[in-house]
Amino acid sequence: MTEETIEGVYIEVFTPAGGVATKNKDKVLINLHGGGFIGGERSGSHIESIPISVVGDIKVISVDYRMAPEYQFPAASDDVLVIYKHLLKHYKPESIGIYGSSAGALLTAQATARIQSEGLAPPGAVAMLAAGAFYWMEGDSSHIASAISGVPGQELDDDLYFKGVDPNDSLVFPGRDAETMANFPPSLMIASTRDCALSSVVNTHRELVKQCVVADLHIWDGLDHTFYFDGEMSESREVYDVVVRFFETHLSEK
Repeated sequence: MTEETIEGVYIEVFTPAGGVATKNKDKVLINLHGGGFIGGERSGSHIESIPISVVGDIKVISVDYRMAPEYQFPAASDDVLVIYKHLLKHYKPESIGIYGSSAGALLTAQATARIQSEGLAPPGAVAMLAAGAFYWMEGDSSHIASAISGVPGQELDDDLYFKGVDPNDSLVFPGRDAETMANFPPSLMIASTRDCALSSVVNTHRELVKQCVVADLHIWDGLDHTFYFDGEMSESREVYDVVVRFFETHLSEK
């Protein structure tokens, strides 16, 4: 792992000890860590980036984007855009992938929408794990998770990062706008049956399919939100393989 700052945005760059595979020398993945837009930097970013970099023999850049309570939307999207524009100077857009977990999955969707709004070429593929293009506590799954845990789910109005946003703004929740979703690149969605954000994931997949976007959905049975953070679980290894194969399939090698 190495550290860099690009136009004021801190990033961590992960490369396998044995080096990037020849087939991936012109590819790069951007990781957007989870943490509810209030944490996860320099910790969750490692949990999400290291396995994919190692299994995929590919470079992964994790963005330490700005979060609440100090910052509100669209601070994180702004930071991701800075890094994406920087990478466009060194990589073809079709060779760049973006993925994230939980809040990072929503940020992946937001960044994709923001890239569209800026008139930039889209990334080659995106992956949204344990959330999607809707708020992670929307839908039936949040109520089920709350009933199981006994902990009430967070409402959007109480979310410090989204203070004062228009919930129908496609740059906030891209899933609400059909045209935005129609212009998504190939998209991978991953969740589990006890994930509080399962509804966000399946509804994102549903909207993408309606818009004829290439969209893969994988759901693991009986596991919780971001279960794959435990790298010792066999199911976690399955997730890493699915993510790596998806990007291998959809990112251009040249």
